[in-house]
Amino acid sequence: MRHNGTLNKDLQYREIAWRQMLGQTAKQMAPSFGITPTAIRIVLRSPRFVELAEEVRNEAFDNLRSRVQTEKENLYFDIVEAARPAFTELKRLMLNAANEQVRLKACTDILNRADVGVTAPQKEWTPDPVHAALLVEALQETA
Repeated sequence: MRHNGTLNKDLQYREIAWRQMLGQTAKQMAPSFGITPTAIRIVLRSPRFVELAEEVRNEAFDNLRSRVQTEKENLYFDIVEAARPAFTELKRLMLNAANEQVRLKACTDILNRADVGVTAPQKEWTPDPVHAALLVEALQETA
């Protein structure tokens, strides 16, 4: 276990490292620690400070990465939640639209968004009623 003085010194070094990351100069930091800017510059070159500064940078990076991951997950869930009504409407059109072209478009849109490796037909392709009916029938069986 570390001596209390060493622990206190490490905490001060970590605080200096944080302030350095935030862009503070030795002159700006010195009054907070009751030492001269020259003493701060000496600390900045010490092996223990370099070691602790690396730890502080790694912790900051890990915290930032964790926050970004959380934000990405929150955004994903927001998108999924917003997509539910759109999917419900597409499913309704797929199953109930009077127009076969509308049903086919709803089917292909659902398949494209499901990311199952099936893509919509090219625009120049005109589906015949038999293919449209078969696709609707197949999707109804899986629904």
